[in-house]
Amino acid sequence: MRQRIYWKDQVVLITGAGHGLGRALSLTMAQMGATLVVTDREISKAQETVDLILQSGGKAIGLFLDVSKVESIREAREQISQKVGEVSVLINNAGVVSGGEFTKVDLDSHLRTLDINLKGLIQTTHFFLPEMLKRSKAVLINIASASSLLALPWASTYAASKWGVLGFSDSLREELKLLKQSHCQVISVCPSYISTGMFQGIKLPWLMRWVSPENLANRIVRAIEKHETTVLTPWNVIPVPLAKGLLPHSWFLTLCRWLGVTKSMVSWQGHTR
Repeated sequence: MRQRIYWKDQVVLITGAGHGLGRALSLTMAQMGATLVVTDREISKAQETVDLILQSGGKAIGLFLDVSKVESIREAREQISQKVGEVSVLINNAGVVSGGEFTKVDLDSHLRTLDINLKGLIQTTHFFLPEMLKRSKAVLINIASASSLLALPWASTYAASKWGVLGFSDSLREELKLLKQSHCQVISVCPSYISTGMFQGIKLPWLMRWVSPENLANRIVRAIEKHETTVLTPWNVIPVPLAKGLLPHSWFLTLCRWLGVTKSMVSWQGHTR
């Protein structure tokens, strides 16, 4: 993949970039010429991503970052400022999945899901957005989920966190527009199941296919360059908002049941170790 002028002077911060989609995004954007700030709670994983970028001739640094801890975000921001300057692209990718029957999943797991997927995303944005708004162009990308558009039993707290991400993104985008600061793009990414291991054991709904991290990374890059606001993928996620808006709620739920969406997480196992 050739470097593109758009990315030449961009400093891209990606949370949860030690593996999966975060790593794919890091490698893709580094190949285009951006400087990557690869962060993860597992610093060894972040360094593996950095090493891959450096081996291919890209520019990157790796840092520890736990988005659920305010002090960790503050320290990371100071280190980034000293080492590479101000962030122009923030990708809130860090996330966890906790599946199972709601009452049988321990409360700590539910709260941890919210702390990382939603609270952590908001905290990280709050720390970095002010400096991003000072630039002539900036991009905020929030990784939501197709589950932010519909019900997902056996992953109710995960769905709640992603509904929150989508609502936060849409509201912040409109707020920046009203404040005449729409030079900062806000993009919501709503993919179906990504083949990173986080959804090991699930049963794909009818006609649904796995989304590869590499293909999604390229799709996100196109969304940035084309100034899109929302990424819905694969193709059968695209009509979901229209169907939800046009159909009576009971009909929409019946359709989801028929397609197998509502039981897709019943057999979830999580990461394969």
